[in-house]
Amino acid sequence: MEKDDNTLDEFPSLEKTTQAINKLKNYKWPIFDPDINSDIDKFIKEIDDIVINEFNIFPSTLKRIEFKDFKINIFRAREVSTFTNINIFSEHSYPPPSFTGMGRCNFPKNPVFYATNHPCTALMEVTGGKDFTNKQFCVSKWKIIESDKKLFFENYLRNKLPSDNPFKSLNFDLMQRLDETFDLNSI
Repeated sequence: MEKDDNTLDEFPSLEKTTQAINKLKNYKWPIFDPDINSDIDKFIKEIDDIVINEFNIFPSTLKRIEFKDFKINIFRAREVSTFTNINIFSEHSYPPPSFTGMGRCNFPKNPVFYATNHPCTALMEVTGGKDFTNKQFCVSKWKIIESDKKLFFENYLRNKLPSDNPFKSLNFDLMQRLDETFDLNSI
């Protein structure tokens, strides 16, 4: 952090943060409707503006990383009964845009490839904690094709990770960046 950086001055106190969170809990959030909102970026900005208006600042932990630093397998799971043809490669990937509705991360006609670094997590995600007795699932394994392009990684790992965890270095970097932000001795 630069000496003339006033990030800490802008950072809300615990009391203001708690008030903002409580206000946002009761906020009447806009709902994305593809018939009304055709511009997804504009809708996202509207949500961002609501949050930033309450907190005045919203630190981002988005990090650009090299492909060489992200060599892990990723997994997807899908209930077998949902396949039209399990032998078609595209049935294991994200749905075609024309079949994509509103989801946790995707907008209508804008699919997102949901995946995880562990097959058990993929199964837990697809079952959603519901009864999966007498159901069958297909787990597919994917690799990211190496490229000279950068990956953008948003890290939500806030606690210490075991040394063999593939996200350990990314987590350490995040913790170090957060510590630097609040290190008053470095100002």
